[in-house]
Amino acid sequence: MLAVRGLSRMNAGSGPAPAGAPPADWTPVLWFGASTLAVCVTGVMLLRLGHRYIGAVQLGLCIVLAFLALGARP
Repeated sequence: MLAVRGLSRMNAGSGPAPAGAPPADWTPVLWFGASTLAVCVTGVMLLRLGHRYIGAVQLGLCIVLAFLALGARP
């Protein structure tokens, strides 16, 4: 996805340079947030189905992904 977005920027250097800071890129935050949500929901479902240890590992991974999402913010 990042490579496809980069293709649209190939011809961006032909015009005048923009004034000010470039706009924030929220793509990594959204991807980490979506994967965190998916892992968290999977962990909760595993706990509800009775798989205690696997569900706990999933929720631990959810916490790690949440910290990565917070670190990826622009």
